[in-house]
Amino acid sequence: MKHLFDLAYDFAQFIQESEPEVIEKVEKVRALTQQFRGDYTGLNAIQERLRILAFAENTCPDSVLNLTILDEIIQESLGIELKILPMDAHEDEIAQHTPDGDVRIPILLFLNKEYKVKSTFVEFPRVYIFKQNMNPEDQSLFEDYRNGAFIAQTIQEFLSAIENCL
Repeated sequence: MKHLFDLAYDFAQFIQESEPEVIEKVEKVRALTQQFRGDYTGLNAIQERLRILAFAENTCPDSVLNLTILDEIIQESLGIELKILPMDAHEDEIAQHTPDGDVRIPILLFLNKEYKVKSTFVEFPRVYIFKQNMNPEDQSLFEDYRNGAFIAQTIQEFLSAIENCL
């Protein structure tokens, strides 16, 4: 994983070439995420060096949403570093880390200091997947997700994944 991490770029570079509506979405998601600041301020106590490698595209709304949430919460810690690679040319690596072997983004690999994968996040937060499976006909659920209705749960999922790396 280290070789991939070394090739990757940071969140600022990820959104740098984005369309104006993507930049607007990033700012909206940052503001929504900051409402839950009390949930993640403890990250500043992390002493270990942790890394998160994401495979994502800035044209993918799910990538923009979830990586913005993650980037916002890790601002609290100097020990956590997020790096991003595009989906193109990394399909095999992505498929290795999805439960069904499908290539989906975003995928986040939470790595310990030895660059070993300790947790993964694939495409959607678990709470959304659970609710979608319980009511597959509910189209409003997807719209709610894209509008930030599951930010608090996504933060908790990211915090659990980070904790698994310690």
